[in-house]
Amino acid sequence: MGKKDAQKSNLSVDQYRKNIGKQDYKKSKKDLHRSKREADRRKTNTVFRDSMLVLLALCAVMCLVYMFFYLQMPSES
Repeated sequence: MGKKDAQKSNLSVDQYRKNIGKQDYKKSKKDLHRSKREADRRKTNTVFRDSMLVLLALCAVMCLVYMFFYLQMPSES
């Protein structure tokens, strides 16, 4: 009789361990989705940042050209 009781408790422990394993898998899956969302957000951020840097560089070049021509103009005295 003792063996049958031990097997029943062993099965419940195994079932409990399986449930814990499933919950851990679900947590890791949620973490995976969260990290994917963060990576996508960073990727879109870099596209925006890169485009802003290009526009800023173009504005700086235009300002330098304007200053060059302005300084080359003869002054009227």
